[in-house]
Amino acid sequence: MVLPTLVVVVLFTLLPLGLALYSSLTIDKWTDPFGENGTFVGWENYRTLFADPVFQKVLQNTGLFIGVTVPISLALAFGLALLLNQQMAGLGLLRLGFFYPTVLPMVGAGTIWLFIYNRNFGLANDLVSWLGLPRQNWLGTPQWALWAVMVMSIWKSTSYYLIFFLAGLQSLPTEVMEAGQLDGANRWQRFCYLTLPLMRNTIFFVTVIALAAAFQTYDQIAVLTKDGGPNHATNLLLFNVRIAFSNGDYDLANAQSILLVLMVLFLTLLAYGLAEAGQTKVD
Repeated sequence: MVLPTLVVVVLFTLLPLGLALYSSLTIDKWTDPFGENGTFVGWENYRTLFADPVFQKVLQNTGLFIGVTVPISLALAFGLALLLNQQMAGLGLLRLGFFYPTVLPMVGAGTIWLFIYNRNFGLANDLVSWLGLPRQNWLGTPQWALWAVMVMSIWKSTSYYLIFFLAGLQSLPTEVMEAGQLDGANRWQRFCYLTLPLMRNTIFFVTVIALAAAFQTYDQIAVLTKDGGPNHATNLLLFNVRIAFSNGDYDLANAQSILLVLMVLFLTLLAYGLAEAGQTKVD
């Protein structure tokens, strides 16, 4: 069983990654691998990228998008999972309502939010008008476009992460919770000293999924702002990689792909390190 798995990993992960790394260190090798124009340039493609104001804007957008959407989505999903794990009237309807965004395809969800953000008759402008604030062109203004995409992404991803958290909560040993209650621990103490430590593996798993999904954000940008928004306001890293491939800038696109992999790897290792540190503290 090891050899077939190793072959699949090499063919579909390590080999493409190695080719992308090699292409990112050259010029024209991707389009002309055996020609005379291909040149090994070392880190030149990376220096070109970091000197590009558009790419700098893309990195800022990506950092802001991940820094806002991932923690808010995870916190909302965990809070809703705690709520839906209680016994209450209408629990089935509540779960159905919160799970609903998960079953919607991203294109369909984006189309719904296009109507919500419509400047003339959208729900978002009706709400701000009701609050006495001026109506906005949410997707056409650089100041608001990325935040509008982030709100839609949080709405969509929260329901997805909620499923994992709720499954984790329902698998917790009831005897441990009952023992904590018999020992006089209040709700907050049981949450801090029992629920959170026992949910550590689930939280780590969902965090890694959330980070990877945030770096893979593409569909909602394509639907809501088409080409990366006004003044590249919603242009994120993966979206920019696909633009580079579409324009035939294969070497620069591969350099961005390598950076994308390194960022996901770094944040995954960071999340793993924090989870292990938390486990050591509990032990």
